[in-house]
Amino acid sequence: MTLLKSTYTKDIFLNIFFLLLLPTALLAFDFFGKKIPGNYHLICQNPLAVSENNTILTKSFEDPTTDCSAYLEDYIYLNDIKRDRLFSHLIWNATSGTGAPFLARWRTRIFSVFTVPFYFLSIFHAVFLSIWLKIVIGGIGIYLLALTYNLLPSTSLLVATIFQTLGIFTFVPLHPITDTVAIAPYYLVILNLMSKGNTKLWLLLTLPIALMLLGGRLQSIIVTLIFSFLYLLLNDIFAKKKSRQIIREIMLLSSAWLLGFGVILFQILPYIEWARLKADAGFDYIPHFSFADIFSLIIPVASKEVNEKLILQKIINSPSLFLILLIPLYISGRKLIKNKMKRNIEFFWISATIPFIVVLLLSLDAGKYLASIELLKNLELIDTSWIFILATALLIGLAIESWNLFNPDECRNCTKKLIVYAPLFWGIIFISLLAGRFSLDIGSNTFWYHYILGLALLSVICLYFVITLFSPSPRNGVYAMIIIFLAFSQYIYGVYKPHLSYTSLLKSQEAFVNLEPFGKRISTFSDKPIIPSFSNKVTILPPPKEKRTSRLDIFFQQALNDPNLWTRVGSNVFLLPSETDYLNNISKLRDKLRLLSQDKSGISIFKYDGDTSRAYVIYNWKNIPDIKQITLSSNFPHIVESTGNDVSGSSEVLNVNINDVSSTKAIINVPKTKPGILVISDTYYPGWEATIDGKPTEIVAVNGAFRGIELSEGEHIIEISYTCTPFYVGGAFSFLFLLTWFTLAKFTLKFTYSNR
Repeated sequence: MTLLKSTYTKDIFLNIFFLLLLPTALLAFDFFGKKIPGNYHLICQNPLAVSENNTILTKSFEDPTTDCSAYLEDYIYLNDIKRDRLFSHLIWNATSGTGAPFLARWRTRIFSVFTVPFYFLSIFHAVFLSIWLKIVIGGIGIYLLALTYNLLPSTSLLVATIFQTLGIFTFVPLHPITDTVAIAPYYLVILNLMSKGNTKLWLLLTLPIALMLLGGRLQSIIVTLIFSFLYLLLNDIFAKKKSRQIIREIMLLSSAWLLGFGVILFQILPYIEWARLKADAGFDYIPHFSFADIFSLIIPVASKEVNEKLILQKIINSPSLFLILLIPLYISGRKLIKNKMKRNIEFFWISATIPFIVVLLLSLDAGKYLASIELLKNLELIDTSWIFILATALLIGLAIESWNLFNPDECRNCTKKLIVYAPLFWGIIFISLLAGRFSLDIGSNTFWYHYILGLALLSVICLYFVITLFSPSPRNGVYAMIIIFLAFSQYIYGVYKPHLSYTSLLKSQEAFVNLEPFGKRISTFSDKPIIPSFSNKVTILPPPKEKRTSRLDIFFQQALNDPNLWTRVGSNVFLLPSETDYLNNISKLRDKLRLLSQDKSGISIFKYDGDTSRAYVIYNWKNIPDIKQITLSSNFPHIVESTGNDVSGSSEVLNVNINDVSSTKAIINVPKTKPGILVISDTYYPGWEATIDGKPTEIVAVNGAFRGIELSEGEHIIEISYTCTPFYVGGAFSFLFLLTWFTLAKFTLKFTYSNR
């Protein structure tokens, strides 16, 4: 017994070592080729990130749901701010042009475990280490989860390998959903043990919940929450637990989520403030799938010869094909699998399938009329597919393990069933795909290539199980499956693997360096953001929509039609991309624009010959009581909110210099002036405070989106500073919740030991 236990432990450590090495090997090819794995479509469209011959140095998918460009920009920002004034830069993001509170944004969590490498390493090495950590931590978590279902170490390794090799990590490695996926398995481990009656572990659920909330995607976390309650209810009801026990477990699970939520209020409260003030923007894109996309669940076919636009083939990718091919195996041996183990894993699968099917149906063209609820609109298949793949992998892993544990007679009977079920199952798939190919114009080139490879994979699997009739072995069976899976997944899905050439980032960075001599505040005649815009010395306007408040969004939308408004935010250089839709509007500035350069990327660089400044004093303005009434025009005076009456003074402005600038503080020396309003063309946002000659004063909104301070006649010293109040309030509450957690933990441990 001792020898068996030591062998079992040795297998576990060897398998964990394998789960450390596999991601290293998978990423090594990309690392040495300087290709950052993942989808970066916006960078692919970035006019600055092109080579001299106008060739895009990246392979990407036209898929906003998996595009990591904005996240990569944030990671570059994190990598840059480590050098000085760390905390102030984390509070307020000065690189977004007119400013956006970085701490409040829900896109990149600065306190995530996986952002740590960006403070210590170069961006290239930090990206790979972050991806490697996610794949390793996620893989080991899934391995432990499989062990909690009493699967053998070798079978658990198969489940983890399926998830590590491709899964969701391959295509969206910097996406916040991968933070959720990497941490969630540990949460599921504790949840599974808790569902088996070990309720004293409920308090430990708080830790992975807090980590998911810190780094993960909100929609994915909601799916995890929904899945948790479904799984717990199914287990409890079919285990015939008393209603009192069920209510107790549900209350414990709810309490764990409440505690986890409370521990990170320092992050959540700033986000709530930001969500209230930001534009309802982001990507103006809600995916709606066709039946051709659903076919790609089975095999990665493409409609209309466009291989790289199908969303499902990139989200579900290789594990689905591999697992679907093994479904006949599970069906043929299902009756012989241990009932308790089978029941738990099947409940896990059902709980994962329900949200997956719901989101899939809502994502169909017919379902778009049903997705009227805001939460359902924001849910994407990417939020549910990872848990569906995991559940199916557990199911198939159980089948493979059981197959090799059957006695010879049972194994022969199952093999006979498999030989019947597998061709029948594959034949139905073939007929469906063939019908889809003719009715939905599925590209024939990729169709037959992938279909034949899939058929070959099925044949190899069936052949292997026939051979196992003579020498069944759970360990050898799983290792053979791993080898087959790794080999075929590269052939079938290698062509779909996107990447970003590191050269593209270098080209973009070089372009920003080349822009620095022209000016500090640069505007573009386009509503398409240039990503990444990661130079601390050059500000590109407008910033991406996810970095704008609703006020900023109104201003920039109106400025696109009236380019003279850009001068009110201090812009003195203009970029004109060749593909812009606003070519006609440049005529409004033609008399004051001078061509400076033609960039290698095809962008024209113009200099504005008039006087502009980031800060200036105005003497003529119109007062309005409400932002909703704002109509901006360079022909009208500046618009100021809630200052009393309109003022009809001089239309000239007094430019002033901003001294001692940091992300959260600035000092402005105003020379002798008449009574007026100092305009600082940075974001009007709660938390900013100002003093005039040491005395506190109110900040008002100017031109809808920017800061204004009323001045009396004379010379003045203005100090403005930012304090993120929700961060400190949330921090106080987070400390209280953490104290509560420690108190409960101490009480729980004491209670547990006293009852032994």
